[in-house]
Amino acid sequence: AANMKVVEITSESDLLSWLDDNPIDVFVNDTLDTTAEYVRAVKQRVGRFVSFEDMGPGAAEADAVVNAIYEGASPNTNAYSGSRYVCLRDEFLAATPSDMTERVNRILVTFGGTDPLRLTERLYRIARKWAAEPDAPAFDFVLGPGCNAEGVESAPELNIEVARDVKRMSDHMKHAQLAVCSQGRTTFELAAMGTPALVLAQNERETLHSFAQMGNGFINLGLGSEVSDADVESALRWLVGASTVRAEMRGRMLANDLRSGIARVKRIVLGETL
Repeated sequence: AANMKVVEITSESDLLSWLDDNPIDVFVNDTLDTTAEYVRAVKQRVGRFVSFEDMGPGAAEADAVVNAIYEGASPNTNAYSGSRYVCLRDEFLAATPSDMTERVNRILVTFGGTDPLRLTERLYRIARKWAAEPDAPAFDFVLGPGCNAEGVESAPELNIEVARDVKRMSDHMKHAQLAVCSQGRTTFELAAMGTPALVLAQNERETLHSFAQMGNGFINLGLGSEVSDADVESALRWLVGASTVRAEMRGRMLANDLRSGIARVKRIVLGETL
């Protein structure tokens, strides 16, 4: 951002040297798992150390840890975990939820920045097969910058659209009546938009993201590598036909107060009481 000073540091020793010369009141760490040695060394040089999505040994040493995704994963008393601490992007704070319709006209498919399990390609095969049928829904594939989905391209004649690096993901979610996604942060965004979703985890770490369950409006099929194409297609077709189930899922999604998370996290970062 234009109003923020950016300092490029390539090693831990350089970071510690920089901190020796620059007094910092609050140090916010967003590098996933930390070591205890690293956190202790930084804490000696700053007023307050706050870590995000940290399940490493260093988490116990931090002043506070915010783990919105990994609910209940940390036994430490300094951890704030779960959907109460989600920090939605501005576009989702401003966007209005999707409208509930009995018919599914459009299905959104998005599997994060890289899609290591190549789930996009699997859903694309399902979409092309389905598109040959009368009254088939349109498919909207949104690919992340590191997603190398081979052969996945727009097919207007089949009502299949493919987009990369979209500017406003909330628009794609708003215009879909159903989504298929990974088990990461996208699930919070879909919940904020009230778009019912079928979830496939990319790895074991994602399966720890307990928010993506029926209680919050998701149907979770588990680890994508262990679920067959036939099961994915069967679940998707069932959801398309089950409008009352989708309405229930949407209601459960919107019952979560996700938009207040950012205010709570600000107070944690600054060391204020919640």
